[in-house]
Amino acid sequence: MCSTVNGDLQSESTASKPKYSIIDLIGEWGPWQRRTVFLIFLCKIPAAWFMACIIFTAPFAKYGEFFCQQPNTGLTPANHTEWINIAHPTTQDDQFDFCRVYKNRSEALLEWQQQQQQRLIVSSTSDTQNCDTFEHFSVFDSLVTQFDLICSRTILIAVTQFFHLCGVLCGGILATKLLDFVSPRNVMLIGMLTQIISGCLTGLINNFSLHVFFRYLAAVCCALMYTPGVVIFSDITGGKYRKSVICLFESFWGIGVILLPLIANLLPSWSWTSIYLAISLPTVAYILVWFWIPDSPKWLLAHGEISAAKNCLFYAMRVNKRTSRLPSNFDSFLQLEAVTYSKAPKPENWTTLWSTKTQIIMMIALHSAWAVDVTNYNGMLLNIRVFGRNYLIINTVVCGCCEIIGVLTAWFIVMNANNHKFLCSGLFNVIAGILSFLGFTFPSTLSETTYVALGMTLAMISKIATTCSQAVLFTCTSELVPTTRQKICMFSCVVWARIWLLTAPFVGALTFVHNLFPLAAFGLIELCGGICSCVIDRIHNASLAKIDKNANEVFKDNQGVTTTHM
Repeated sequence: MCSTVNGDLQSESTASKPKYSIIDLIGEWGPWQRRTVFLIFLCKIPAAWFMACIIFTAPFAKYGEFFCQQPNTGLTPANHTEWINIAHPTTQDDQFDFCRVYKNRSEALLEWQQQQQQRLIVSSTSDTQNCDTFEHFSVFDSLVTQFDLICSRTILIAVTQFFHLCGVLCGGILATKLLDFVSPRNVMLIGMLTQIISGCLTGLINNFSLHVFFRYLAAVCCALMYTPGVVIFSDITGGKYRKSVICLFESFWGIGVILLPLIANLLPSWSWTSIYLAISLPTVAYILVWFWIPDSPKWLLAHGEISAAKNCLFYAMRVNKRTSRLPSNFDSFLQLEAVTYSKAPKPENWTTLWSTKTQIIMMIALHSAWAVDVTNYNGMLLNIRVFGRNYLIINTVVCGCCEIIGVLTAWFIVMNANNHKFLCSGLFNVIAGILSFLGFTFPSTLSETTYVALGMTLAMISKIATTCSQAVLFTCTSELVPTTRQKICMFSCVVWARIWLLTAPFVGALTFVHNLFPLAAFGLIELCGGICSCVIDRIHNASLAKIDKNANEVFKDNQGVTTTHM
């Protein structure tokens, strides 16, 4: 076998690329790749925890779990009920409005204390104002109780998630730039170490601004973990296996979502500090796993680290039992590969993606589909909070299961749909987007459990469709452009999508319009994304048909020339 390999390899003085590649030596898939891919997939679990932890660290407060804090006058009613009667106005349905208080509440309290009345009758026409500080009687020690994230300050919950998503955006860009001079494996280690520190500080800081900052920093660190991971497993796998691992990467995100409520349920009263520590410290164990994660051989060769690449590849061939393919002039082969990678054509400029009218339409549809799917993928997960705190655990587990189902559906489409992958995922999104509007037809007589079950059913259909479409885009976007444009195309799509992802927390905050309004909003966006995917499919297949037509014409011309010479 070695003699066969040696015959195919070029001599050291030959400038052309060797016929054998790294994948030919280590194999497209084997035990070494399986172990590496599994270990890299694990980094998606803490990333999912940090994204979705807001579900349990800031659950919506229930009616009656808070009221406006009493003024420090030294005069206190006998119980909280008297103070609530004095301070808070009532709404039209005869319930207390705990977000507003009477302006003359201090004087009313003093008069009540002096007269020892059970209740002071305050005129309903008295002026009211927003309450500034609150007292909480929640069983959960959450961000809501810590920072008074209720009433007009509820929007700050969306703000904390906004800064987390900013961290995801900035972390992806930073990781891409670091990979120019730091190996993928070492970028992962940097992300692990800094994520432990920033994650723990996020839970220990009692200042809201600092909490938001460290949450942003933890998201940056998570991106530093999984972005280089994609580079590694993309470089060491080949053929259908490469497509499979890229597509299935998000499945471990779903596993992380499933595990999160189990972690929260084990902690006392869902303490937000405990949750952040519980999702940060497991990364310490992941650092031990990191020693089993190899570096990208292609990156090592491209940066002149031939010795490290040689050790990595030799170990891979030994684990995969392919040492019989090891050529005798292995060092020469690696040197030629290093020259090839270092002198590879630079990726084309971003503007080349938009050079023709057809490409402009394609890129607009592609970027729109990415923006929709990434926004909905994360927004729909966070939106399960609107179905009530009593159902958070089961709904979160169901959401994680639906994400795995969506990824597996995408994998089936990628493996079997040939040139109509985008059409299949696009039509799925269109159908799911239309179904999401059915929530407005629910009768008001439904019980709470039935209402939540039906609403979650619509939400999870959309979740499966969005997850499926995102996985198809992540796997197959590079097929739409030439090789020299693939890197810039993926970078452009991901950055654009993560910019739009910043809107997801605020779409989920539109529950004041209607409890199911965010679901309908995500459904409308999903419908538009599905149409964009169908447009991508139409343009791509038209381009393939044109290429086939040109190839047939060239073939016929060549046949004519051959016949003439004969």
